[in-house]
Amino acid sequence: QKEPAPSPKKEAAPSPQKEPAPSPKAAASPTKPQEVSPQKAAEASPQKAPEVSPKKVAEDSPKKDAVASGQSTADKASEKLLAASEASKQAEVKPPDNGIDSTGRPRRLRPKMRIEMADGLLVTLVKELGVGSFGSVWLGKREGQDDSQASIAVKEMGKTAGTGLPEALFEARCLKMGTESLGRIKPKIPLYVGERLLNKESDSWRLWLAMEKVNGGPIDKWLYDMKDDDFKRVDLAKFTDPAQSFGGLYRTLPFHKAVAIVKGFFRQMAPTFEIVEPVCQHRDISAHNILVDDKGGGVLDFTVIDFGLAVDTNHWRQEWRRSNLGGDVRYWAPVHWFQFFYGYKYIEAANPYYARMYATRLDYFAMGILGLEMLFGLTKHDEVDNVDLPGLRDLRLAWDDYWTYITSVFQRIWGSDGLGGVRTKLRDEQVGMGAQNRLDNLKNFLARMASDPRNGHCEVLLAVLRDLISEDGRMQWANISAALNRHTESNAQAIMDGDLPGPAISSTGGGVFAPAPSIPKGHRRIQSIDAGVSLGRGVQQVSIVNKEVPGVPSRKNPGPEANGREGQAPLPYRAPLPQQALGYPSQLGQWGGMGGMLGGGPSAGSLPGVPMMPPRPGSMPAGHRRHVSLAGGDGNF
Repeated sequence: QKEPAPSPKKEAAPSPQKEPAPSPKAAASPTKPQEVSPQKAAEASPQKAPEVSPKKVAEDSPKKDAVASGQSTADKASEKLLAASEASKQAEVKPPDNGIDSTGRPRRLRPKMRIEMADGLLVTLVKELGVGSFGSVWLGKREGQDDSQASIAVKEMGKTAGTGLPEALFEARCLKMGTESLGRIKPKIPLYVGERLLNKESDSWRLWLAMEKVNGGPIDKWLYDMKDDDFKRVDLAKFTDPAQSFGGLYRTLPFHKAVAIVKGFFRQMAPTFEIVEPVCQHRDISAHNILVDDKGGGVLDFTVIDFGLAVDTNHWRQEWRRSNLGGDVRYWAPVHWFQFFYGYKYIEAANPYYARMYATRLDYFAMGILGLEMLFGLTKHDEVDNVDLPGLRDLRLAWDDYWTYITSVFQRIWGSDGLGGVRTKLRDEQVGMGAQNRLDNLKNFLARMASDPRNGHCEVLLAVLRDLISEDGRMQWANISAALNRHTESNAQAIMDGDLPGPAISSTGGGVFAPAPSIPKGHRRIQSIDAGVSLGRGVQQVSIVNKEVPGVPSRKNPGPEANGREGQAPLPYRAPLPQQALGYPSQLGQWGGMGGMLGGGPSAGSLPGVPMMPPRPGSMPAGHRRHVSLAGGDGNF
């Protein structure tokens, strides 16, 4: 009677995690069955019952296992957070690589290297994309990205690569300028991301230039399925013989499709160069330095890259007489060769348009040659027999003759001790005149085909191409954009007559000799990864191969112009064309023809092999010799 009865409240609140059971005291009490009312017993019976449903057992078993192991789900999550925090602290403790080794010299970039740009941007390098005369280019990713998201290209430049610091910094300036113009258009150049300069005051300086990685590959790979180096040894017959053609898209498309592609190319490039031109001249336009990204459905995206040889526009127009040459010789204008062989005074005396072209229109000329290379590189061989394309056969033969000739010169340069090693031979063979005469031939056939009303679908493009490669060309980038605009009609004959669409232009070519602020001098680099002027070594020399065209004079079958020249330097090829082509005034007519410059041979006191020019006021002094320095002081010639 003194022992208290078990409390119903305690029995009604068992632990939810344990099987319900009465307290030991309650189980031992003999009076418990008599003192618990039936109602209370009925209420407590489900909790006391040893039977538990299978569903509840399945639900409770993971909890029991977690309790048994002494670790809850929350504990696991806490441990993961702690581990991530520790890893983050470790990453913060290790700073980005400063790029300087223990001796104080810049360290070369390598995979997985974590570098920091001047503005604090952190980039982790993934892999090397390519190596050239300037240094190397690396694929990189931003902080927090995985390798598949890598979208940055880092260009490494340094003194050891033969690049001057002013040129390297100017390349960064060109990209930065293009990026800042995004409010108007998206220029077709890599967008500037950041840069960092190491050891600025030392000869061992190094510049990291980060830019947007551009998709696609070089035009020469897309067109020929060949690497740039392959052109140093390629069989020239492949350019003209269908049985030995290249891979890629070379001569696989109808002419009208090739025309559409080249039009699209200029529609994209002209606005970009319109933005770039006031700041810099690229000077290294080639099929290797413009990328093409085939997006499918006939959509092609073009981007110009590698501003390593670019020069300040105003400085170049003022200092071109004392500046070095640059670029790939296949895209050189004839005036390039005259400057290299004879010097600026010869240029100024020879033709009033030569100085203007060299100071303001080198990029125009190179783009014109590249446009022709694409046009005839894409067009099928059998299209020349199409009766609906009058003049195409003659035009393609003229192009093949020019392109194989200039490519053979390119190969000879690479097969010798570079441009300097073969300079005397090229000068004595009058390579500049050979290029000029073939170019005149090409321009005449372009004018002839553009003036035929049956070629209405391509006449404007042909007129634009002719203007680009002419020393007296007048079209600027804005005119080209307007002429090829899809929504306006342009007249090819009007273009050739000088009635240009778009904004008016200056007759002086944009202030060629206007005073301009100077930039640091030292532009001594002339070579790039694909430049024909590089000092090539160890490449087998290939003799000049000149394609024979029936009925057209050549070196092997020189024609009447070569009479009386036995034992002398070969006379450059000159096709017997009229001085005017369908109303287009020719400089050949004005100056008596380029061949007339050769009449009588060199005068007394002039350079050996220098072509004779018509007498003009202010001609160059007798015996003038121009020294051109190459590749950072490797030699004067």
